[in-house]
Amino acid sequence: MGLAEKLQGLVPEMDMNTAKNYCGNDDMILQIAVSSYCEQDFTGDLQKYFDAKDVPNYQIIIHGIKSTSLTIGLTDLSEKAKALEMACKENNVAYIEENHAPVLALYTDILGRLKSAL
Repeated sequence: MGLAEKLQGLVPEMDMNTAKNYCGNDDMILQIAVSSYCEQDFTGDLQKYFDAKDVPNYQIIIHGIKSTSLTIGLTDLSEKAKALEMACKENNVAYIEENHAPVLALYTDILGRLKSAL
């Protein structure tokens, strides 16, 4: 079983067509991208900036999650992170407060499953 198939089984949220497109249909590049994604675990920083109500730094971290998630085909997570990023730009603290926990939980869950695939 190749990496793409293993990932698809463990992380069905991954759009493998998107992931492969970003990785040039190269399994080795996909593995590097997923490994890098897992190593860049932003959960601690995201929670720290949320707790501190530090919207500018929260925006930087959520932007990173948005971009890197899209690169490996996590389109739904990327869209949810994008909505949080836009809320930061608009200083919509209520939206951030309402959506932080579910997005963080999804991100943490996916990270765990990705790490188990590597």
